[in-house]
Amino acid sequence: KTENKAKTAEFRAMIGLSLFAGLRASEALGLTWENVDLERGLIRVNQVAMEGTIRNSTKTYKPRVVPITGSLKPLLEDLRQHHIQAQRETGLLLSR
Repeated sequence: KTENKAKTAEFRAMIGLSLFAGLRASEALGLTWENVDLERGLIRVNQVAMEGTIRNSTKTYKPRVVPITGSLKPLLEDLRQHHIQAQRETGLLLSR
């Protein structure tokens, strides 16, 4: 049951990152918690996940900073709590 809640939180975060922050799927899959500043409300997009690997560049080869909107923040906070409870150490926000 806890695993299902974690997967739901991950799915919601993925949709939220696309809808509310405009991230491409590869950018969302490449995000690490190190690049998410919940306190300042910013996401630094500087890498992507492609073909099973993390690449240190984006489609445009330019890193960017996007705001965390009011609608996205609770989704990311919920996902963070699931990661803490599961002691997930990968650093990645989303699993593939």
